[in-house]
This record gives sequence, structure tokens and C-alpha cells, in this order.
Amino acid sequence: MILVACKSRNTNNNTSIVDKTPSAEQNLKAQSLPFLDTVIQLKVFKAQRGFNVPIPNDKAKKAFYKYFKTQGILPRQDVKISQDGVNNKLCVDYDTIYQIKSEMYDGAVVSYWTGTPDLNGHCFQPSRAFIQATTTGYVLSNENFIHSDFAIDSSFGCYIYGYDYDCGGKGVVRRFRITLK
Repeated sequence: MILVACKSRNTNNNTSIVDKTPSAEQNLKAQSLPFLDTVIQLKVFKAQRGFNVPIPNDKAKKAFYKYFKTQGILPRQDVKISQDGVNNKLCVDYDTIYQIKSEMYDGAVVSYWTGTPDLNGHCFQPSRAFIQATTTGYVLSNENFIHSDFAIDSSFGCYIYGYDYDCGGKGVVRRFRITLK
């Protein structure tokens, strides 16, 4: 807060208060960026199960780790750190599931972390893949179909809502509504 006083010849001095913090209205304008609508075509499997139920988190997690083990990438908790504290093996860590439902398929977007076991920092963002229920089980596909700067905050129907985040100091650059087809 800055106090400003103006000296005047008349005895009625004009003292005003100037607040340097942004107003609630300015903060609301920054938070309510318009949505950028976009569409992402996913590779979906035709052999889908015939029921429309959400994919349970525990089953998605099991299918997720099974998929990455076939790729030679172990879960983070299974990677041993050497005594000198160095381990450059790539590992994976399951994070969040976002349910997706459309006329064409049911599935989910899974966010996950890949890197070395000691990877940390504030600018790292999770990767994403699509998981779908098929007649042969749950199948993971479409790895990294969304750029890592895109942060998902929710899903509804066939839409993913989120925002493009610039870690270099700009914060939220724009908001997205992505239609998965």
C-alpha cells in the first residue's frame, strides 16, 4: 500500500490511498481465459467389451504396470538404488485416472511419471496414455498423446478439461477442452 499526499495552497490537503495489489476483478479475468476447443483422434480397439462401466482404478493400475513391464520399464518402487545413490534406469509411476465415455468407446486417460528413480523438480509434468476395456482385458495405447505442458484438471463424457502451463513464469497460458474421438 502506498500513501500519496499532495501539497496544496488551500488547507484541504488531498490524501489518497493507492493499492498496488490486483483487484479481485483482475484476478477473475486472469483465471477465466476462454477455452480453446480441439479434437484428438485416438487409436481405439474394435474388440471393446460390451458394457459401459468406468474402468476401476486398481484394474487400470495393474494393466498399466503390466504394459510397461513388457516395455522393459519397471515400477518406481521396484527399482533398486545402488549404495552410491546412482541409478539411471528408467522407471514409471502411476498417478491419476480420468474416465472417458463417448458414443464410440469407454476408456480412461491415465497420467503417469517416467524418469529415473530420483527424478524431481517443479517443472516436470506427467505423461498420459489411453486405457480401454477390450474382450481380452484392459489395453494401454496412445502414449504421450497430449503434450506434457498440458495439465489435466478434469474429464466429463468425451471431454478432457485442462490448461497449457508455462513453467518459466507465465503460469496458465490458455485453457483447453479436448474432445477425444
